[in-house]
Amino acid sequence: MAKKTKTATKAVKFQLLPITKAKKDRLQVVADNFREIYAVAAYRLPSLEKTSQYGSRRALNRLRIELHPITIVAAQIAQEAIEYARANYETMQTQKSKIRKTIERLEYEIGRIDEKIEKPGKRERVRKKLARKIRRKRRGLRTPYPILTHNIIRIHNQSWSFVHKNDRIYVVLPVEKIGTRYRKIWLPLKESEHYRHLISNTNKWGVGQLDLDTDTFITSITVKREDVRYEPETFIGIDLGLNNIATLAVVQDGKVVEVRMWSGKEVEHTRRRFREYRRTVSKIGRVDLLNANRGREQRWMAYTNHVVSKQIAEIVLAYPKPLVVFEELYRFVDRVPWNFYQIRQMIEYKVVPVRTLGIHPARTSVICNRCGGDDPDNRHGVHFHCTKCGYRVHADVNAAINIAKKGEWVLQQAKKKESAKNLSTTTTQSHNGDVP
Repeated sequence: MAKKTKTATKAVKFQLLPITKAKKDRLQVVADNFREIYAVAAYRLPSLEKTSQYGSRRALNRLRIELHPITIVAAQIAQEAIEYARANYETMQTQKSKIRKTIERLEYEIGRIDEKIEKPGKRERVRKKLARKIRRKRRGLRTPYPILTHNIIRIHNQSWSFVHKNDRIYVVLPVEKIGTRYRKIWLPLKESEHYRHLISNTNKWGVGQLDLDTDTFITSITVKREDVRYEPETFIGIDLGLNNIATLAVVQDGKVVEVRMWSGKEVEHTRRRFREYRRTVSKIGRVDLLNANRGREQRWMAYTNHVVSKQIAEIVLAYPKPLVVFEELYRFVDRVPWNFYQIRQMIEYKVVPVRTLGIHPARTSVICNRCGGDDPDNRHGVHFHCTKCGYRVHADVNAAINIAKKGEWVLQQAKKKESAKNLSTTTTQSHNGDVP
């Protein structure tokens, strides 16, 4: 019997070597034009697609004609700007529909407060808390179309390529349009055995994205993996936050066997020093010092994430068949002053081949991990005190335990659905076999 395989898309990030100022200026002109095309497309596409006489494809073609006078970049870059705007608009609409459903649920909860809570003081506190949540959620409905905030250029996968020349790897991009031809630019990549192996053994790449702020080139590849059944024995929940950068809880057979916390006090102290330095230098007008210090805080943040993720990986790999469970915090990335996505990525590649799982973070911070009590008043800052059973613990520890247990529950539900689906398929086949 042949083994089942499944395909997955994997993002690959390449670090660029320093380039000349002339190349930087040319790329910045292209990035500005990419942003201009994106902004017009994001603003015009919704109205064009809603017009009855224009289908989706006809709307795109009409938009390309409208944008022709302002397009100075290669046609493949302009096309990706339009496609990227449309994809982001669809994603934004999906997120808005989820937000509306959440607001409806919160408004329903407000309407039932009088029935559920008897104490007037507690009832008013819960009502105000839910009203704040609704106001916060409604902010996400204000933006009518997506706005590009990153300094990037996206290129169609058939328009860029990797080239080996003079013992060095270059990524070659078509940038500016000159008459009927396109001027190409060669960008050197940082050398590594991993890069060489990847480029030599990959035939098809995805859309390329050049980030001018971080000097990186990001693309994607399609990988095939054997669909091997993974039965975890240990569930490890990781809660990421600012009071504690990471809190880890190990659960085996429903029991907590280990808890570990990485404090954020020293991190907050260092970040405060960076803020004070920027404020002082800005007051005296020393722009040269600001430019010289640019990126230093990001490098320190990346090093801190590396140290924490390495220690977490050592703990994870010490347990039999672990499953690492994270909260999906993608919605809060722009609102927190720490790169939690980076630390999660670091943990994921350091614990390979251990599997990881992302769960919805709903109510993991207020549910009691012992009795299941779900009272919003259970948590007060960093302290957790269950109003139902009296259990007391650090709030981040309680959240990490809930994340681990929720990961186990999600896996059990997935198994039940799969077994029910297999049973339904088997029953259908047997019935079909009985039909003469």
